[in-house]
Amino acid sequence: MQAVKGASGGETGQDMTTRHNACVVAATAMLLTVSTARADTIHVDAANCPGPGNGSEADPYCSIQTAIDNAVDTDEIVVAPGTYFETINFLGKAVTLRSSGGPEVTIIDAGGDLGAGSVVTCDAAEGPGSVLQGFTITGGVAFEGGGMYNDGSLGRVPPRRHRHRDLDDQGFRGRRTTMNTQHIAAVTVLLAAAVVPVANAVIINVPDDFANIQTAISVAMDGDEVVVAPGTYFEAINFLGKAITLRSSDGREVTTIDATGLNDSVVKCVSGEGPDTILDGFTIT
Repeated sequence: MQAVKGASGGETGQDMTTRHNACVVAATAMLLTVSTARADTIHVDAANCPGPGNGSEADPYCSIQTAIDNAVDTDEIVVAPGTYFETINFLGKAVTLRSSGGPEVTIIDAGGDLGAGSVVTCDAAEGPGSVLQGFTITGGVAFEGGGMYNDGSLGRVPPRRHRHRDLDDQGFRGRRTTMNTQHIAAVTVLLAAAVVPVANAVIINVPDDFANIQTAISVAMDGDEVVVAPGTYFEAINFLGKAITLRSSDGREVTTIDATGLNDSVVKCVSGEGPDTILDGFTIT
Protein backbone atom coordinates (compact mmCIF):
# COMPACT_ATOMS: atom_id res chain seq x y z
CA MET A 1 0.00 0.00 0.00
CA GLN A 2 1.38 3.40 -0.94
CA ALA A 3 1.77 6.13 1.70
CA VAL A 4 -1.64 7.62 2.33
CA LYS A 5 -2.08 11.23 3.47
CA GLY A 6 -5.31 12.03 5.25
CA ALA A 7 -8.09 14.01 3.73
CA SER A 8 -10.91 13.36 6.14
CA GLY A 9 -14.49 13.07 5.11
CA GLY A 10 -14.73 9.37 4.65
CA GLU A 11 -13.46 6.18 6.02
CA THR A 12 -10.22 4.88 4.31
CA GLY A 13 -2.31 18.73 39.78
CA GLN A 14 1.52 37.94 71.81
CA ASP A 15 3.69 39.04 73.23
CA MET A 16 4.06 37.53 76.69
CA THR A 17 4.76 39.41 79.96
CA THR A 18 7.16 38.08 82.60
CA ARG A 19 4.26 36.74 84.66
CA HIS A 20 3.75 34.10 81.98
CA ASN A 21 7.10 32.47 82.66
CA ALA A 22 5.65 28.96 82.72
CA CYS A 23 4.21 29.48 79.26
CA VAL A 24 7.48 30.90 78.00
CA VAL A 25 9.37 27.86 79.27
CA ALA A 26 6.84 25.50 77.80
CA ALA A 27 6.87 27.29 74.48
CA THR A 28 10.67 27.32 74.43
CA ALA A 29 10.79 23.62 75.13
CA MET A 30 8.33 22.99 72.32
CA LEU A 31 10.36 25.10 69.91
CA LEU A 32 13.52 23.29 70.87
CA THR A 33 11.82 19.99 70.24
CA VAL A 34 10.71 21.06 66.80
CA SER A 35 14.04 22.53 65.79
CA THR A 36 16.00 19.44 66.79
CA ALA A 37 13.68 16.91 65.19
CA ARG A 38 15.46 15.01 62.46
CA ALA A 39 13.99 13.85 59.21
CA ASP A 40 14.04 10.12 58.65
CA THR A 41 15.61 8.35 55.71
CA ILE A 42 13.38 5.61 54.37
CA HIS A 43 14.81 2.93 52.11
CA VAL A 44 13.20 1.08 49.20
CA ASP A 45 14.69 -1.83 47.27
CA ALA A 46 12.93 -4.03 44.73
CA ALA A 47 15.41 -6.79 45.59
CA ASN A 48 13.66 -7.11 49.00
CA CYS A 49 10.32 -8.04 47.43
CA PRO A 50 7.87 -9.46 48.24
CA GLY A 51 8.74 -7.66 51.49
CA PRO A 52 6.96 -5.78 52.87
CA GLY A 53 10.00 -4.60 54.85
CA ASN A 54 10.04 -1.79 57.43
CA GLY A 55 11.85 0.94 55.52
CA SER A 56 15.17 0.55 57.28
CA GLU A 57 18.41 0.15 55.37
CA ALA A 58 18.60 -3.46 56.57
CA ASP A 59 14.98 -4.26 55.71
CA PRO A 60 13.79 -1.80 53.05
CA TYR A 61 10.29 -1.53 51.67
CA CYS A 62 9.88 -3.10 48.25
CA SER A 63 7.23 -0.57 47.14
CA ILE A 64 7.80 3.14 46.64
CA GLN A 65 4.18 3.94 47.42
CA THR A 66 4.42 2.08 50.76
CA ALA A 67 7.38 4.32 51.63
CA ILE A 68 5.40 7.44 50.72
CA ASP A 69 2.40 6.20 52.74
CA ASN A 70 4.61 5.85 55.84
CA ALA A 71 6.63 9.04 55.34
CA VAL A 72 6.00 12.42 56.99
CA ASP A 73 6.99 15.88 55.81
CA THR A 74 10.76 16.42 55.38
CA ASP A 75 11.53 12.68 55.20
CA GLU A 76 13.80 11.41 52.46
CA ILE A 77 13.00 8.24 50.53
CA VAL A 78 16.01 6.61 48.88
CA VAL A 79 15.26 4.05 46.17
CA ALA A 80 17.78 1.43 45.11
CA PRO A 81 18.31 0.57 41.44
CA GLY A 82 15.64 -1.59 39.88
CA THR A 83 12.32 -1.49 38.10
CA TYR A 84 9.30 -0.74 40.28
CA PHE A 85 6.03 -1.83 38.71
CA GLU A 86 3.59 0.63 40.28
CA THR A 87 2.12 4.08 40.13
CA ILE A 88 2.84 6.59 42.89
CA ASN A 89 1.02 9.49 44.54
CA PHE A 90 2.82 12.04 46.75
CA LEU A 91 -0.35 12.50 48.87
CA GLY A 92 0.49 16.15 49.50
CA LYS A 93 3.64 15.28 51.44
CA ALA A 94 6.77 17.46 51.41
CA VAL A 95 9.16 14.57 50.99
CA THR A 96 12.19 14.00 48.79
CA LEU A 97 11.96 10.88 46.67
CA ARG A 98 15.28 10.11 44.99
CA SER A 99 17.10 7.20 43.46
CA SER A 100 20.50 6.15 44.72
CA GLY A 101 21.78 5.13 41.30
CA GLY A 102 20.23 7.57 38.83
CA PRO A 103 17.56 7.43 36.10
CA GLU A 104 19.45 5.00 33.89
CA VAL A 105 19.03 2.18 36.44
CA THR A 106 15.92 3.20 38.44
CA ILE A 107 12.58 2.93 36.68
CA ILE A 108 8.97 3.39 37.77
CA ASP A 109 6.84 1.44 35.31
CA ALA A 110 3.04 1.69 35.31
CA GLY A 111 2.71 -1.21 32.89
CA GLY A 112 1.55 0.53 29.72
CA ASP A 113 -1.94 -0.98 29.65
CA LEU A 114 -5.16 0.93 29.19
CA GLY A 115 -6.33 2.07 32.62
CA ALA A 116 -2.78 2.18 34.02
CA GLY A 117 -3.21 5.87 34.83
CA SER A 118 -0.46 8.41 35.50
CA VAL A 119 2.89 7.08 36.68
CA VAL A 120 3.30 9.97 39.17
CA THR A 121 0.42 11.97 40.65
CA CYS A 122 0.57 15.28 42.55
CA ASP A 123 -2.97 16.46 43.15
CA ALA A 124 -2.98 17.37 46.87
CA ALA A 125 -1.39 20.85 46.87
CA GLU A 126 2.21 19.63 46.84
CA GLY A 127 4.75 22.45 47.04
CA PRO A 128 8.46 22.86 46.29
CA GLY A 129 9.24 20.63 49.30
CA SER A 130 7.98 17.67 47.26
CA VAL A 131 10.93 16.52 45.19
CA LEU A 132 11.37 13.71 42.68
CA GLN A 133 14.94 13.06 41.55
CA GLY A 134 16.71 10.50 39.43
CA PHE A 135 14.08 8.23 37.90
CA THR A 136 12.90 7.08 34.51
CA ILE A 137 9.11 6.97 34.48
CA THR A 138 7.31 4.92 31.86
CA GLY A 139 4.18 2.95 31.06
CA GLY A 140 1.54 5.50 32.05
CA VAL A 141 -1.65 5.67 30.02
CA ALA A 142 -4.04 8.50 30.79
CA PHE A 143 -6.08 11.10 28.92
CA GLU A 144 -4.03 13.78 30.71
CA GLY A 145 -0.69 13.32 32.44
CA GLY A 146 0.27 9.78 31.45
CA GLY A 147 3.80 10.36 32.72
CA MET A 148 3.00 12.81 35.53
CA TYR A 149 -0.27 14.43 36.55
CA ASN A 150 -0.18 17.72 38.47
CA ASP A 151 -3.36 19.39 39.63
CA GLY A 152 -3.68 22.13 42.25
CA SER A 153 0.02 22.03 43.13
CA LEU A 154 2.33 25.02 43.46
CA GLY A 155 6.07 25.12 42.99
CA ARG A 156 8.72 25.21 40.31
CA VAL A 157 10.36 22.96 37.74
CA PRO A 158 14.11 23.39 37.27
CA PRO A 159 15.84 22.33 34.06
CA ARG A 160 15.74 18.60 33.49
CA ARG A 161 16.58 15.97 30.91
CA HIS A 162 13.67 14.28 29.23
CA ARG A 163 13.10 12.20 26.13
CA HIS A 164 10.13 13.77 24.48
CA ARG A 165 7.41 16.38 24.44
CA ASP A 166 4.74 15.25 26.83
CA LEU A 167 3.23 18.37 28.28
CA ASP A 168 -0.24 19.74 28.59
CA ASP A 169 -1.63 22.44 30.86
CA GLN A 170 -1.85 20.08 33.84
CA GLY A 171 1.66 18.67 33.84
CA PHE A 172 3.53 16.03 31.97
CA ARG A 173 1.84 13.63 29.70
CA GLY A 174 3.22 10.78 27.70
CA ARG A 175 4.78 7.39 27.96
CA ARG A 176 8.37 7.87 29.02
CA THR A 177 10.17 10.77 30.70
CA THR A 178 13.73 10.55 32.02
CA MET A 179 14.40 13.03 34.80
CA ASN A 180 17.57 14.11 36.56
CA THR A 181 15.90 16.53 38.98
CA GLN A 182 12.19 17.14 39.09
CA HIS A 183 10.64 19.35 41.75
CA ILE A 184 7.07 18.19 41.63
CA ALA A 185 4.36 20.81 42.09
CA ALA A 186 3.90 22.26 38.71
CA VAL A 187 3.15 25.86 37.91
CA THR A 188 1.86 25.78 34.37
CA VAL A 189 3.77 28.84 33.15
CA LEU A 190 7.08 27.61 34.56
CA LEU A 191 6.49 24.15 33.13
CA ALA A 192 5.92 25.61 29.71
CA ALA A 193 9.04 27.73 29.96
CA ALA A 194 11.12 24.72 31.02
CA VAL A 195 9.83 22.20 28.52
CA VAL A 196 8.61 23.73 25.30
CA PRO A 197 11.99 24.98 23.99
CA VAL A 198 13.32 21.40 23.90
CA ALA A 199 10.13 19.69 22.77
CA ASN A 200 10.45 17.03 20.08
CA ALA A 201 8.06 14.72 18.36
CA VAL A 202 7.68 11.33 19.97
CA ILE A 203 8.34 8.00 18.32
CA ILE A 204 5.96 5.36 19.68
CA ASN A 205 6.81 1.75 18.97
CA VAL A 206 4.28 -1.03 18.56
CA PRO A 207 4.38 -3.53 20.21
CA ASP A 208 7.34 -2.41 22.39
CA ASP A 209 5.56 0.62 23.90
CA PHE A 210 1.98 -0.45 23.31
CA ALA A 211 0.65 -3.84 22.30
CA ASN A 212 -1.74 -2.59 19.64
CA ILE A 213 -1.84 0.16 17.08
CA GLN A 214 -5.03 1.87 18.25
CA THR A 215 -3.69 2.38 21.80
CA ALA A 216 -0.60 4.02 20.31
CA ILE A 217 -2.78 6.31 18.20
CA SER A 218 -4.93 7.21 21.23
CA VAL A 219 -1.86 8.28 23.23
CA ALA A 220 -0.08 10.03 20.36
CA MET A 221 -0.13 13.79 19.82
CA ASP A 222 0.12 15.79 16.63
CA GLY A 223 3.56 15.43 15.10
CA ASP A 224 4.26 12.04 16.68
CA GLU A 225 5.27 8.97 14.71
CA VAL A 226 3.92 5.50 15.38
CA VAL A 227 6.26 2.77 14.12
CA VAL A 228 4.83 -0.73 13.86
CA ALA A 229 7.00 -3.87 13.89
CA PRO A 230 6.29 -6.77 11.52
CA GLY A 231 3.29 -8.91 12.35
CA THR A 232 -0.44 -9.20 11.95
CA TYR A 233 -2.51 -6.86 14.12
CA PHE A 234 -6.09 -8.00 14.55
CA GLU A 235 -7.89 -4.71 15.02
CA ALA A 236 -9.53 -1.78 13.31
CA ILE A 237 -7.96 1.66 13.71
CA ASN A 238 -9.18 5.26 13.79
CA PHE A 239 -6.81 8.22 13.40
CA LEU A 240 -9.04 10.36 15.70
CA GLY A 241 -8.22 13.51 13.74
CA LYS A 242 -4.53 13.41 14.70
CA ALA A 243 -1.75 14.70 12.47
CA ILE A 244 0.55 11.73 13.01
CA THR A 245 2.53 9.36 10.87
CA LEU A 246 1.65 5.68 11.20
CA ARG A 247 4.17 3.50 9.39
CA SER A 248 5.50 -0.01 9.41
CA SER A 249 9.19 -0.58 10.12
CA ASP A 250 9.63 -3.28 7.49
CA GLY A 251 7.02 -2.78 4.82
CA ARG A 252 3.60 -3.97 3.83
CA GLU A 253 4.72 -7.47 2.89
CA VAL A 254 5.28 -8.34 6.58
CA THR A 255 2.93 -5.91 8.38
CA THR A 256 -0.82 -6.46 8.25
CA ILE A 257 -3.82 -4.82 9.91
CA ASP A 258 -6.62 -7.38 9.86
CA ALA A 259 -10.18 -6.42 10.87
CA THR A 260 -11.74 -9.73 9.91
CA GLY A 261 -14.88 -10.36 11.96
CA LEU A 262 -14.96 -6.89 13.54
CA ASN A 263 -17.71 -5.56 11.30
CA ASP A 264 -15.84 -2.28 10.90
CA SER A 265 -13.59 -0.48 8.45
CA VAL A 266 -9.96 -1.41 8.82
CA VAL A 267 -8.86 2.26 8.82
CA LYS A 268 -10.99 5.33 9.59
CA CYS A 269 -10.24 9.00 8.95
CA VAL A 270 -13.49 10.77 9.82
CA SER A 271 -12.42 13.60 12.20
CA GLY A 272 -10.96 16.26 9.98
CA GLU A 273 -7.64 14.58 9.24
CA GLY A 274 -5.43 16.50 6.83
CA PRO A 275 -2.28 15.95 4.79
CA ASP A 276 -0.15 15.48 7.95
CA THR A 277 -2.05 12.30 8.79
CA ILE A 278 -0.06 9.56 7.07
CA LEU A 279 -0.44 5.81 6.74
CA ASP A 280 2.52 4.04 5.16
CA GLY A 281 3.63 0.46 4.62
CA PHE A 282 0.76 -1.82 5.58
CA THR A 283 -1.42 -4.48 4.10
CA ILE A 284 -4.98 -3.87 5.27
CA THR A 285 -7.54 -6.61 5.09
